[in-house]
Amino acid sequence: MSFCLEQMFYTVGIVISFFLCLLLLSKKNKTAADYLLSFWLFWIGAHLGIYYLFLSEKMFEFPFLLGLGIPMRLVHPPLLFLYTAALCWGQLPTRWWWHFVPILACYLYLIPFILLLAEQKIWVFQNKGAGYEGFMFLISIAINVSGVAYTILAYRLLQKHRRVIADLFSYQEKINLRWLQNLIYGLAGIWRVR
Repeated sequence: MSFCLEQMFYTVGIVISFFLCLLLLSKKNKTAADYLLSFWLFWIGAHLGIYYLFLSEKMFEFPFLLGLGIPMRLVHPPLLFLYTAALCWGQLPTRWWWHFVPILACYLYLIPFILLLAEQKIWVFQNKGAGYEGFMFLISIAINVSGVAYTILAYRLLQKHRRVIADLFSYQEKINLRWLQNLIYGLAGIWRVR
């Protein structure tokens, strides 16, 4: 795929993510799932934006952003699970915040890197994470384990929800969340090929 076409796809993805986020935030009578999805869409837009800057090598023009995108992939799996929980239960789990502790730990670990001079940060990036190889290895494992684990948890939660509605309702077409199952399958496919 040509770089120009790839840039276009990222730009469209960024615009759509932020547009859908604003659209959801303008909705009346928002639920916990709506707030969570709007945050997730914002996060996707920001993540795509940082990845676009990295691919186009424009990231080096904004060295203060270097390193911020590394733990961003860790946020998507818990958001999938929490979004599924919010749709199935009508609210977030009471201890939803603990799902983000690993992400917070990653950002805390990266503080010394983020505080480096721009030239030092650029050098680390241009040398494939020199000095941070152990961290990069651990975060790669964490991203893959988190992706698989949260996809399985979201799928099991959805299956449990389906059994409950099958027991309570004879007509289930509007409440079976089949589209969410397809989203989970799609994300599972992404984690499988990673």
